[in-house]
This record gives sequence, C-alpha cells and structure tokens, in this order.
Amino acid sequence: MTLPIRGLPPLILAALFLIMSLWPALAAQRPEPVRPASGSSHGGPMIARFPAPLMDDDPRAYYTQALIELAFAETPEQGPGYVVFSTSPQERLRIEAQLEKGSRINVYLMPGANSYDSRFLRVAVPVDRGLLGLRVGVVRTEDRSRFSEIRSLGDLSQVRIGSVLGWQLTDILRHNGLTTEVVATFEDLYKLLDRSRLDLISRGATEVLREQTEMRFDYPDTVIDTALLLRMPLAFYIYVSPNHPELHRRIETGLQRAVADGRFDALFRQWFGRDLDVLQLDQRHVIDLSVPDPHLPTVMMDPSLRLPLRSPGAKAQTR
Repeated sequence: MTLPIRGLPPLILAALFLIMSLWPALAAQRPEPVRPASGSSHGGPMIARFPAPLMDDDPRAYYTQALIELAFAETPEQGPGYVVFSTSPQERLRIEAQLEKGSRINVYLMPGANSYDSRFLRVAVPVDRGLLGLRVGVVRTEDRSRFSEIRSLGDLSQVRIGSVLGWQLTDILRHNGLTTEVVATFEDLYKLLDRSRLDLISRGATEVLREQTEMRFDYPDTVIDTALLLRMPLAFYIYVSPNHPELHRRIETGLQRAVADGRFDALFRQWFGRDLDVLQLDQRHVIDLSVPDPHLPTVMMDPSLRLPLRSPGAKAQTR
C-alpha cells in the first residue's frame, strides 16, 4: 500500500522520515527466536529413537525401551526423556546406516564388536549380562541322549551346527573348527534340522524358549537340549549415534546408577528370570568357544555384571 505523502503536515512528514531512517537499526536489534537443540536436556525433552521391532513380541526391543526409560528415570536432573519407535521395521544394514546419521534412529541394541565401537558410541553396561554368549541347542527329539555324551570341543566337532548367513555365530563356529552349515534364513535352520541335514541349532538363552514355542507346531519333532551349554564372550550393548553424544552420556550415566542401586538387576530378572529358571543353565555341561576378533570390553567384563554359573557341576571344557 502507498501512503499519500502530498498534503501531510510538515511535522508528520518529518516523523515518518525519521522512523524510516531508523528502521534498519531497529530490525537488526530484534532478538532471534530461541531454538532448543535436538536431544538437549536444556532445550527440551531428550528423545531416543529406536527401530520398530520385527515382531510384536520381540523382547529385545521392549527390554531396550525399558532400559532407556530406566536410564532417563535415574537422571531426572537432565529433564524429561522419551523412547520413540520408528515407523516401520528395517533390516540391519539399513538400521546401521541410519544410526550413523542419527536423525531417524539414534539408538540400537547390537552385539559388542570392535567394528561397531569404531562407528558408534557404545554404552559401557553389557545390558544382557553376557547372555548372548550362553548358547542353548535345539535338536531332534530322537537325538537328545546323544548330546548328554558330548564332553569336549573334539566331541562337538562331530556335530553339524546350523547358522545363518551374516550371523556373528558363523565365524565363531568355524574359528573353533566346528562343522557349520550356513543357510539363508532362520526358518531354513528348522527345515534342515527336521530333514536330518543338521544336528543342532545354537541359540542365545534369551531367544530359544520363545522361538521354540513358535516353531514347534510346524516342527514337532524338535526340542530344546537340556545337557549342553556353549559359552563364548558375547554380550549385547546399547549403541548410540555419534551425532548424539549427550544422549549417550545420559544413558550410560543412568544405567551405571541403576547398576549401583540394584534397579538394573531387578529389571533384568523381571525380563529374563523365568527363562533362566526354565533353562537351568547351571546344570549343563559347559564348552567354551573362542572368538576370532575378541571384543575386549566383553572379554574383560566386570564380573559383577556377568551372569554367573553358580553350580559346581557346570565345568568348562575346551578340548
């Protein structure tokens, strides 16, 4: 809109010219709006973005959610914090690529590995207490007695063990000289076991009961072995995007406080206590396996954080 300049009194004209001459300086002094930093405990709630679970009952995803919420609860001085699941589940390689960027996903649960330590920020607490490295077998029902006679790595080398392409377990089995059959998918393991082309499916102690419950209807001649336990230095850790160091520090501080006050152990027992009672790991014969690329934080894990095998009958054998 154009102002009708002609006909205005001289005093008003002078005032208008003064305002117009001062306007650039006044605009320059106007303060910029304050924008809180993403994930900052000072500028707003801290948000942990986790990939949606592949299955609705995936305990690892929801246990991770509970752990991060516990870490937030242990650090109230840093403000509110929330866990948000991504909109759709994704495959591991895509998740890792997004975790590096930190925009859509900034936290993820993965096995401790030197390659991950170089790319992401690892929270120092092994959140499964090394359960990933305690492996229980699924076998054919007719073979149960066979596994009660296995006492050494040499005995185990006569067993055909199944693994999936890309699993860390594949390299570990081969590193220990064990006969390893590699397949494309998890269900392929059960198919080959059912057809007697495999003798053993090795699964983590936190996985095997749920998986066997789901698979036994299609493969009724399979059962969880009760005699043997394979032990290797593996553990799950929470990894955080390198672009979210504040989030990493808060989760690590919170979980360390939870370890000290007993809330971490209580949460662990809440999630895995029943499975451990059913599997009776203490009563099994233990065979230790080495790993080709040892992850020192896992190998040197604080004994108070590692799940103990208390039974004097659980003697480890390596050869």
